[in-house]
Amino acid sequence: MANPATLSAIIIALLLPNCSFAQYTKQADVEAKEHAQEIEEVNWYMNRTFWIAAKPKAPIRIEFFDSMPTQRIFSSGKFFVDKDTSFTVIDKFPEGAGSMDYIFMTIFKIKFSDGLEAFVRGDQLQRNTKVTLGHLSNGRGESYTMEYIYDEPPKKIKARLAALPKKSGVQIGMTANEVRASSWGAPKDINRTTTVNGVREQWVYSGGYLYLTNGVVTAIQN
Repeated sequence: MANPATLSAIIIALLLPNCSFAQYTKQADVEAKEHAQEIEEVNWYMNRTFWIAAKPKAPIRIEFFDSMPTQRIFSSGKFFVDKDTSFTVIDKFPEGAGSMDYIFMTIFKIKFSDGLEAFVRGDQLQRNTKVTLGHLSNGRGESYTMEYIYDEPPKKIKARLAALPKKSGVQIGMTANEVRASSWGAPKDINRTTTVNGVREQWVYSGGYLYLTNGVVTAIQN
């Protein structure tokens, strides 16, 4: 049996005789492949265990729900984790199987390590998952303003990051943006002091500290 995308192409070609059937079937094949990729992406999360490092003070946090949200309403039953924990994805509920944003239209059912079952939106699970060392050590690094989800214990990932050479990636005189784009990436915390002479900052990393004055690196400690 032909897939829905191919059937749609046939109907459109019949209704619009001036349009090429081959053109629509080609487009249908492209859409079918994209749809298959979307489904594969969603299935990648199934039965996997993820870890979350709680950041109670972060302005961007992972939202969990104690009951299945309906009609994309996510206001009731929302909660955040208050300590580091892990969870396993045990089911999925796609809300738009034909959508181009399939992952964003999926709700995942999860089970925390303590046995509590809950739900999380697909867009949050995708956007906040740091799945490889490369994601954590790319130009942006890990922001202290955001709570992340990992596909292995974060302590294990951060231990590898801490073992990387740091000083080679940062130099005196770099701007804040240049530091974030270096091997150091974004700090896990910033201590800021404002004086009559400007703003002094201490950027805190697992492997050391950077000191900036008015947005420029003035000292490196590691």
